[in-house]
Amino acid sequence: MHEERLKHEEESISRQEKMRRETINYEAKLRLEQEQARIEAQRKADAKNERDINDLILDRISLKERERRSTMQDLFTQNLTWMRSNVADFFSNPQAMGRFIAFAATLYATFTITKQSALLFRWYYMMKLQKPPLVRETSVNISLLSRIKDYISTKKNLDL
Repeated sequence: MHEERLKHEEESISRQEKMRRETINYEAKLRLEQEQARIEAQRKADAKNERDINDLILDRISLKERERRSTMQDLFTQNLTWMRSNVADFFSNPQAMGRFIAFAATLYATFTITKQSALLFRWYYMMKLQKPPLVRETSVNISLLSRIKDYISTKKNLDL
């Protein structure tokens, strides 16, 4: 009997240990599943948060572009209206048209005179430079500086 009781107690103890091990394993498994579920939920929340932030940034950029386009279109319209009214005023005012025509004619005359003067000076200098070297050397006025240089070089040649 004693042996049966000991055997029964050992079996009971082994069953309790087995149940305890199974409980511990089951708790570990539940903790692992819970941790994995928590990590997966955190990852999904982070991804959703990142998408929301990107959507907000894109919306902000889109809004700025729409505002910029609208502003540029308004400016273009205003400038076009301003130009249209000024051109209409210009063509309806004969005095302003006369002043403009006089200004344009003066500008053209100034340009033409300057161009012809430049061509005349070019022709004059080309005529001077195209003379033979002997004629150029004899017809050139000798300056004081060139006379001094010539005197110094002659003096050096004689001293040697």
